[in-house]
Amino acid sequence: MLTHRIETTAVVSGNRGVEERTVKGTVEYYYSIDYAYTINGREYKIPFEHGSSDKAFAERILHEKLNDSIPLRVWYDESNPSKASFEKTDSEWPPLAGMLVMMVMCAIYLGWLLLKIYEVKFLNKSR
Repeated sequence: MLTHRIETTAVVSGNRGVEERTVKGTVEYYYSIDYAYTINGREYKIPFEHGSSDKAFAERILHEKLNDSIPLRVWYDESNPSKASFEKTDSEWPPLAGMLVMMVMCAIYLGWLLLKIYEVKFLNKSR
């Protein structure tokens, strides 16, 4: 189903600081910022997280982003405004294209397989 996304702006509404997490045995430091956007008088929030192996770097970037507090573009689902992303993803073509490529590959393989079966049968009859 194709979803129609509408662009709006979101502003910083809070943060959860820098959190230490272990990812695949490696310690990483994630900063989290909540952005808020308003649709038809109702406020929605979308979180933004980013990780770094350097705690001081993550804290510095978090501090810079909170001080700059630049509104960001977000795209929300027209039918469900609580679903939003920082990237516009209107199209379903990438997954459909992938499925189409897989179907073509299967058809080519099936054709090749049928030709090999026919070839073996034909060679056995001519002997």
